Amino acid sequence: MTIIPTSPAGHRLTRVALVALTSGVAAVTFAISFHGLDGYGQRLMHLGDMSPLVPVGVDLASLVALLAAHLRRGERLSRRAYTAAVFAATAALSIAGNLADGRARGLPAAGLVGVAMAPVVFALVSHLAISSWRGTAAEVAAEAPAEAPTPRAARTAQPRTAPKRSFADTRRAAAALAADGAGVADVARILGVTDRQARAALRPVPINT
Repeated sequence: MTIIPTSPAGHRLTRVALVALTSGVAAVTFAISFHGLDGYGQRLMHLGDMSPLVPVGVDLASLVALLAAHLRRGERLSRRAYTAAVFAATAALSIAGNLADGRARGLPAAGLVGVAMAPVVFALVSHLAISSWRGTAAEVAAEAPAEAPTPRAARTAQPRTAPKRSFADTRRAAAALAADGAGVADVARILGVTDRQARAALRPVPINT
C-alpha cells in the first residue's frame, strides 16, 4: 500500500495540498518574525506606532526578492545573481533584527537561536510554496486539451508562416525585448525564431577600431 498518488489528478491535488500547507507554515513563521522586528522597531529604533513598518518592509522585501528570483530563472546569470543578492540581504536584515530584539529582551542563547530561525524558515517554506505553485500551474497548462477546429475551419485553415524580416530588424526587435528583461527563450518565442537565431540576434555587434 502506498500513499503516493499515481494519477495526474492525484498529483495535482497533492501539489495543491502542499502549497496550502507550506503557505500556512510561512504565515506562522512570518508572524513570529513580525513580532521580533516589531519589537526591534519599538525597543531599539523607538518608532512607536510606526514600528510595524519594520517587519512589513523587511520581510515583504524578502518575499518580493524571492518572487523576482523565480520570475528571472531563465535570464542571464548577472540578473539572477542580483535578485539572489537582494534576497540574501533582506533575509540577513530580518535575522539581524530578530537577534537584536531577542538580546534586548534578555533571551538566552537557545531563545536567540529560535528567533533567528523564524525568518530562515519563512524564506525556505515561501520558496517551497512558490516552486510547488509553479509546478501545479505548469501541469494544468500541459493537461489542458486543445480546442478542436470546426469542420469548416478545418477545411479553410491555412498554415501560418511567420512574416519575413531582415536580420537587422530581428536584431533591433531582440534588443528591445532584452532591454525589457526577456531571455533568449522569450525572444525566440515572441519573434518566431529558433533559440540559435535569437542568440545570434542578441550577440553584440563587434566594433572595428
